[in-house]
Parts: sequence; C-alpha cells; structure tokens
Amino acid sequence: MHKKIFIYFLIFQVFLTAAIFADTIKPLSEPTDNSATPLNKLIVGFPQGNIEYHPLYSYSFTEAQLFTALYEGLVSYHPLTLHPVPAVAERWSISNNKKEYTFHLRRDAYFWDGTKVIAEHFRDSWLKMLMPGNNSKYAFLLDIVEGAEQFRKGINKNPESVGIKVIDNYTLRVILNSPAEHFLKILCHHTFVPVHPSFLHKRDWSGLSSAPGNGPYYILRKTENYLLLTKNLLYWDEGIVEIPTIKILFLDNNPQENSRLFNEGKIHWLAGSFFIELIRARRHIMFNPSFATSYFFFNSRNEPWDNEILRQAFVLAAPLERIRDDNFLFFPATNLVPAIPDYPEISGFEKQNIEKALSLLKDNNLTLPEEVVIKIPDSLESRRVANLLKRAWEEIFDIKVTINLLDFQDYYQSLVENDYTIATMSWIGDFPDPLAFLQMWTSYSNLNYAGFRDSSFDAYITKSLFLMGNERYELLSKAEQKLIDSAIILPVSFIPAINLVNTDIMRGWFPNPIDIHPMKYFRFRRNVIPHGLVLLNSDPK
Repeated sequence: MHKKIFIYFLIFQVFLTAAIFADTIKPLSEPTDNSATPLNKLIVGFPQGNIEYHPLYSYSFTEAQLFTALYEGLVSYHPLTLHPVPAVAERWSISNNKKEYTFHLRRDAYFWDGTKVIAEHFRDSWLKMLMPGNNSKYAFLLDIVEGAEQFRKGINKNPESVGIKVIDNYTLRVILNSPAEHFLKILCHHTFVPVHPSFLHKRDWSGLSSAPGNGPYYILRKTENYLLLTKNLLYWDEGIVEIPTIKILFLDNNPQENSRLFNEGKIHWLAGSFFIELIRARRHIMFNPSFATSYFFFNSRNEPWDNEILRQAFVLAAPLERIRDDNFLFFPATNLVPAIPDYPEISGFEKQNIEKALSLLKDNNLTLPEEVVIKIPDSLESRRVANLLKRAWEEIFDIKVTINLLDFQDYYQSLVENDYTIATMSWIGDFPDPLAFLQMWTSYSNLNYAGFRDSSFDAYITKSLFLMGNERYELLSKAEQKLIDSAIILPVSFIPAINLVNTDIMRGWFPNPIDIHPMKYFRFRRNVIPHGLVLLNSDPK
C-alpha cells in the first residue's frame, strides 16, 4: 500500500476504534441501497441469531462463516480443498520428531486499527481461551499441546507450563504432546485467531459498534438485522480482495420470503431457509455432501438418564425406521461420524425393538421417570422427529412426554441449561477428521452438553492423539462405537450442504465438506447477466 494512503487510513481506523470503546461515534455513512449495484456490494443472507463477536467464545456456524471476513489465524482454509494455507504465518517449520511447530509471522499483518499482529497476541489469546472457567467452547481442541489440558482443567495453574512459546515478535513455537497430523487443520478454526490486546479481557462485545479484527473486512455498520462489511485496506493480502462491500442480512425463518428475495436478485448468496421448489434458476442451487450429522442426545447430567441401560431402552423403543425415513431425509444415519476413506464401519441401533426395550427395564429393575422433556428448535424436521418420539414413548412406557419449542436464536445457548431430557443438534465438523465429532464427548469438553462421562472413551481419544494413519482411525472408531453403544446419542441423518449462490453474479464460492467459504476469495463476474435474463442452454426452471 502507498505510504501516504496507509497513514490516512490508519488515522481513520484509529478514530473508529475509539468509537468501539464508547460506541458513541457513528462510522462513516454506508452507501444507500439506491446506489448499490451488483458490482459494488455483495448481499448475503444468513439465519437470524445471536452473534458472539468475541472469537474465543464463538460457537455457531454463522459465526464461523462470518469470521472468515473479520479475523484471521496463523493458517486458513484453502477455499476449495480446505487444506491449511499460510495466513498471518507466512511459513512454518516442523521439527524432526514432528512435535514442534515454529511459525514465522508476517511483518505486514495488522489489526484494522493499525496495531501490528505479533506472536504474543496468539499466545495470550490461546492462554486466555484455556483458562479454567472461561467457557471457551473449543478450548479442548488444544489438548494436544504440551501442558494445555492440565492448565485448562486447573491441575497446573502455571501458564509457562503450556507449550505455546514466543521466540520473538514474529516467531511463535508450539510444542505438542505427540505428533498430530491434524494440528494445522485445527488451527484453521476461527477460534484460534489473535484477539486484539485491548479487547482480550473484555468479555461482552455486544455493545461494540464494530469488532477489532485482523481479517480482510471489518464492520462499518452493525444493526440487529444486518452488518455492513467494508474492505480492510490494512489487511496484508488486500490486493486480492476484490469486493469492496459485503452486506450480511440476518433473515427470519421465512423460506417463502427468502426464496423470493433470492429470485429477485436481492440476495446473492443465501445460507438461510428457503424452498428449493420456488427457486427459478436451478443452476444456482448448490447441493453437496457435507461433514455434518444431525442427532438427538440425552442429558445424562440428570438422573436417571446417567444410566446407560435406561437410555438403550428408550432408543430401542423409538420408531427408528420412521425417524430415518428417506422420504424426509437425504442420507439417514445410524452412526455419528460421516463417511471418511479408510475409517472403519460402525454398527448402531437400526430398528425399533419394543420387546427388548421392555426386557431391559424389567431385567435391570429400572424405574421409569414421570416425565420426559424434549427440547428442540422450532423447525419442521425437529418437530417431526420429536412428535414421533413423544407418541412412541407415551404409548410404550405410559409416561408424560413434553416438547419444548424454542426459537433458533435462543436454542443453542439454552443447551447449557439443565431443564431437558433429550435435545437435538446438527453438528458440522470443524475440520475433516473423526476427532472433530468425537473429542467433544470427552468428560471435560466444553461442548459435552450431554454430560457424558466414560473413562474408557476418554482413554481411546487420548491415546489416539499419539497415533497416526489407520492405527489412529481404528482407535477412534472404537471410541465412536462405545459412544453409540452407550445410547447417549440417537443419530438421525448426515446433512447435505444446500446453498443458493447466484453464479451469474459472483465467483470464488466453492462447495466443500464443512460448508465454510472464505470471503476474501469472493469475486464479481466481469460480465454480469442482468436480472431477469437467463443463460442460453441453461435450466429454464
């Protein structure tokens, strides 16, 4: 960047940073919708929900996607292959024993207020995430780092015992417990970005007018219904960021209206709810297998649901064939981890067996609870499965079953509460590896909402961290089999990724298994097709 432009922009962004602290100064006015054309503003539609802007505490899919614009870690995803590619770290080296990673940071990486990103920011952010009681959802993923698990659990309170070492301002060394072929994949995750030192210890970012990131974009305007992102001229790779403005709309769960907005060209990429049958240009429907599973899980924090045999009885009494009816689901699932080459096959509960369910209760002298509470988000599919469970369990066990419906924007935050028997989850693997689905069930994981505790399961996961290749997959499959056999979860389906992408307007959006699309690679097509026209030989629907 030209030095004079850099200085002017730095002055502006420092001024805007002061506004974040007090939230009293409005950002520069945004372009009006009347002036916006497909060539200067990309419009994206995401589901409405409560956004956690502090990356150490983020959780949702929407946050993971949004943060590809706002933040950047040592490495990031290649948009097509998902392989780790250099980001803030321009290069790295791995020791001969494959346990030490030395990252060399770029000297032109900045937060958008002009503060240089240095190795200390990564160390401090990761240690903050690991601190006991911080409730950072993905902190357990760093358990492969020397001393990290003991520090996270409060066993060792000395941060110097953790293998995250600052060599100098631009060199960070990470020491692992053992070789881990998935380590760089983990670091692509949005949680492992550097947090601006002025905001690291500020827990609540909801009142900030922007977010202090280091990514290709920053928030120029934030409202309840939309975000306006503008290109960050201080971003080290800003030369390849072509789209100057991205508007993120947070949409209600109104598939008919959302479909209309897309058909009329008022949204260019829609990741929210819509009706496929209403989409006129079928070429814009992006459908691909994803690394994701939908399942129900029991809350074993409450008695008597900590009893494995009781859970098995309830799963066997469930109308499994109807729950996994392929008239409603693309890919019915009886296990948790989606298909991975060379990963062993898992056997699960496939058919309803009422006789065996009742026999388990009788033979083990188990007393049924008075009530079962099913907590679900208000969606057609969740209600379908919940009603099937309710009718079956009420009829077979003669107990009361209550369905508790919550809005999507409140649902996932409510899972930490202890007011339900069984709930549902749609989980997208954060990196393409079985561990992305299994490590969250370890006893001290912050994502273990089920309260599942099994020492042999934990031992499988821990031991797998020291293995490689097929031997590692074999051990992880044993862990998954134990999870399935315990009936803590009831797998329902493997979830395809379905997006609407106006490929006549934009490029740089690639389908991939984890359905994360780095926004820095988005481009407008040079020859944009006017709204209302179609390509020759295109699908007329």
